[in-house]
Amino acid sequence: MRRLRTARLRHEAHELARRLTGGVTVRMTRWDTVEVSPTHGLRPRRYRLDDPQARRPVHAEVLRLDLPDAACLERLAGSCLLHGHVREVSLRIATMPTWLRGGLRPRGLARDTTAVSWRAVGSRLEVRLRWKSRRSVGDALDELCTTVLRPRRWEQTGGVVPTVDRTAWVRGSSTWPHGVLGDPPLDTSGPFPPLTTRTVEFRWPLVTALANPHGRRLVGTARRYSLRPDGDGVVLWTEAGDRVLSFHPRGSVEQTLVSPRWDKYAVVSLADDLPDTPFVDHVLAGLAACGVVMTSPSAAVRDRLAHRGHVVVDDPSTVDGPSGYQVSVAAARNAAIRHDPALRHTPLARLAAVGGTGSNGTGSNGEATPLSLPTVSVLIASKRPTDVMTCVRDLAAQTYPTFEVLLGTHGYTLDEATVADLRAHLPVPLRVVDVPADRTLGEVLGTLSRRADGELLAKVDDDDRYGPDHLTDLVVATRTSGADLVAKAARFVHLVGEGTTVDRTWAAVEAYDVTPAGGTMLLSRGVLQAAGGWSTSPRHVDADLLARVRSIGGTIYRTHGLGYVYVRHGGEHTWQADHAQLLDDGDVRYDGLPEAILTP
Repeated sequence: MRRLRTARLRHEAHELARRLTGGVTVRMTRWDTVEVSPTHGLRPRRYRLDDPQARRPVHAEVLRLDLPDAACLERLAGSCLLHGHVREVSLRIATMPTWLRGGLRPRGLARDTTAVSWRAVGSRLEVRLRWKSRRSVGDALDELCTTVLRPRRWEQTGGVVPTVDRTAWVRGSSTWPHGVLGDPPLDTSGPFPPLTTRTVEFRWPLVTALANPHGRRLVGTARRYSLRPDGDGVVLWTEAGDRVLSFHPRGSVEQTLVSPRWDKYAVVSLADDLPDTPFVDHVLAGLAACGVVMTSPSAAVRDRLAHRGHVVVDDPSTVDGPSGYQVSVAAARNAAIRHDPALRHTPLARLAAVGGTGSNGTGSNGEATPLSLPTVSVLIASKRPTDVMTCVRDLAAQTYPTFEVLLGTHGYTLDEATVADLRAHLPVPLRVVDVPADRTLGEVLGTLSRRADGELLAKVDDDDRYGPDHLTDLVVATRTSGADLVAKAARFVHLVGEGTTVDRTWAAVEAYDVTPAGGTMLLSRGVLQAAGGWSTSPRHVDADLLARVRSIGGTIYRTHGLGYVYVRHGGEHTWQADHAQLLDDGDVRYDGLPEAILTP
């Protein structure tokens, strides 16, 4: 009898182990809740991602993720709710935006990867990764997210690499995808310290790979909408009373914002009875990250919005023309910095510290350890010594906190007094490199790139004009777009001889794989090296680099054109276009150079 009972217990234990390790399926039931179901008949359990006590072990052969959209995947990974080990992860996403359905983009498959599949059918996406040996759930989700969402860790050569675990998530100090997902937690006494040991105000992180200004067209007067409560959710309405977007806790805010049915250059009026809940706050953060400016008939509501860091106007009609474009750009910039987990704990947070507890990454219990930003090396290949001081003054006003300037004097030499004057204007390091006149532009840029210390390289033309947020906008766009090279549009062209600035509104839209302005390109040293460096051709250096970045599978994103003006003197330029053509290209002309184009 004892043997039979022992055999039965062993059989039951084996069957239970088979059920537990055979497979686990994870589904989203609400924007903040997941349901975890073992494959073999055990009852599913639900977990809130923001519940400090929630933590689910997963030791299975296969982890299946059945999710409505990509934002759910990033939230699930960043929350570190699941821990354990799996041999295979299988993902099915019901709806993917077009700019993320372009194909498989793994950062680097592990050596023991035995199977990889990617299948896109319409808007649905299915991905499968399998390894020879078991991997931690954190590593598996990290690799999966990198393949699907293309999140970018800062390409830095030194500094803190924080560990991201469940504690970091519930304390509000999570920095995923910048941090390393720890499962089990990495040794915090070694190279992977926690970002902070103090509690920071918890805010739902925004998935800016979806909630971003992609497709925004800054032209004319902003579209007007109103946001009103509707049951458990909220609805965005047009002035004519048409329903545009419906946000409900059962769905994803970020995926709703992907819809092409609305204009991201907009002013949204909030109803007085809008509920003050985390879900509504997340909706407002997502709208702002797309470029939406807030307003309300109620002064109290406007004050509350401003206190929470939103860009607010009293009169919606003022969001018009260059000053209105700047307001929309500021709204998107502030929201990305405040709510993206890889940005909100960096020194950039001070730019978005409009008001409210935690607006600069701190809480009532103390300050979080600031996260390092990648250093930017600004490369200037100059043939015009008369333009250098104006360029340096524009760079001296930059809001981005960590950069250096490398000035290549192409065919001329600056005297010591002039160099000292330039250094006196700059709050960052300046290095001057003399390059012979017989060298091509690409050779000058190559020389500067080899001497640069920064992780990111920014090309700047000495005779163009740059606003104070130029570098910040490019770094933020690098994070939110996931592109290998980002740049601004050559939308605004100042013709010095005519005293006119042309607004080429056809270049207003923010998009992937369109031609950007060569004098605004930002890319990492790794991407530049993978593409083969700068061409030695005397012309078309920018177009050549863009073509070669595409040839290695890289993506290019053109963000807005604010804070940059292409200046045309009528002399020699690498971009060959006559004044008449530029004038004809412009839909709007301004006398002189309006300050609102450059300065917010």
